[in-house]
Amino acid sequence: MAQTIVNLTLPIVTAKIDRVLSALAIPDDQATPTSADLQQKLVTYVIRRLPVVYVTMERDLASSLDHCSASCYSAEQQAQIDQLIDQGLQALLMDPIAQELATIAESLETSGKASNWFG
Repeated sequence: MAQTIVNLTLPIVTAKIDRVLSALAIPDDQATPTSADLQQKLVTYVIRRLPVVYVTMERDLASSLDHCSASCYSAEQQAQIDQLIDQGLQALLMDPIAQELATIAESLETSGKASNWFG
């Protein structure tokens, strides 16, 4: 049978973010991104900072897999995901100028590492 690669991290992160965003009352003004945009940016924020878990499984089983249970991550890793979601919300909802400065500072931090000097 054919094997397929399944990302176990994405469904967990997406479900947690959906719960957090549904519990928040985000104001609808011009400076605040829409809920769908915020969800997409927040998923990207968390996934970039988290080790992603992949497994291979039979194609038939993968299609019946609605979402991975949270049991594939320890309580410590679950707490780390929650913390990253909180950090992401703070970063994405802060003042756009402060957000741009934080992005520049982050890129300067990573470009200063010796491993990034040569590409």
